[in-house]
Amino acid sequence: MSALHADSRRPQAPSAASSQAADGFPAVGALPIVKVLSTGAAPRTALRYTVPAGFTSRTAMSTEMGMTMEVAGMAMPEMKMPTIKMVAEIAVTAVAANGDMTFTSGVSNMSFDTAGVDPTIAASMAGVSTDLSSVKTTGTMTNRGMTDQKIALDKITDPQLKQLMETAGSTLQSISFPLPDEAVGVGARWEVRQRMAASGIETMTTQVIEVVAIQGSKVTLKVMVDQTAPAQSMKNPALPPDAEVSLVEFTGTGTTNTVLDLATMSNDGEGTMAVAMVMQVKMQGNEQNMSMRTGLKIKTSPAK
Repeated sequence: MSALHADSRRPQAPSAASSQAADGFPAVGALPIVKVLSTGAAPRTALRYTVPAGFTSRTAMSTEMGMTMEVAGMAMPEMKMPTIKMVAEIAVTAVAANGDMTFTSGVSNMSFDTAGVDPTIAASMAGVSTDLSSVKTTGTMTNRGMTDQKIALDKITDPQLKQLMETAGSTLQSISFPLPDEAVGVGARWEVRQRMAASGIETMTTQVIEVVAIQGSKVTLKVMVDQTAPAQSMKNPALPPDAEVSLVEFTGTGTTNTVLDLATMSNDGEGTMAVAMVMQVKMQGNEQNMSMRTGLKIKTSPAK
């Protein structure tokens, strides 16, 4: 990733994200809004998950991340962060007549690959607990992949681990792919709008999803992602409790190519995301700007 350029602009006083207008976006926690842009070529079919009660699936996910920062106009060396690897398990406990699936899920395994990572950063991750047995998610997913879920993070006392899990949950949600109500074929495109809150930031995400191929229960998708966020106050567990942190600017763009299996809920794909943000930090009477650019590479695949 390239180094940041100095940002000499003085930020405007931020306001809470909840006070900002979000035309066309649902509330945080509400189901996403799906709008079909093109139904594609014939033959067309209504894409629906058909997972039976009692079915269990396991998905492996790895997240690689690189970061550059600039504090008070001074660029810091690029940092490679540990690759996070985890396996998520989901069990369908019941299926309603309308196709809604009640499920439970959790992370059975998490590890950090620190190859090529600065020893200081690697050492800081060594103390992060990877015991996630207390982290459970319960929820309902419609047969169109619209999910209403609750992640239990209250038993996690490690602030770094809690932030990692919040970020992972947000990442999983942003790479989920709600399906349209209409029947569609190859070449179909639809837009998905979501509003999410994670890692102390409330963001608005727009996906444009295109059908590349349909083969039985497997659907190949190409996805373009765009994220924005209004100015808002935020929390950062890496800073002292008395530090006041405000988000001034936030943009994110990404692409994903994936194969969904509607019969097993498996997701086999790869995506990239680039995020740029400017923050204002006030601490002990001092005020300074901090700019950050983050590059993410995310891989998902069925776990054996």
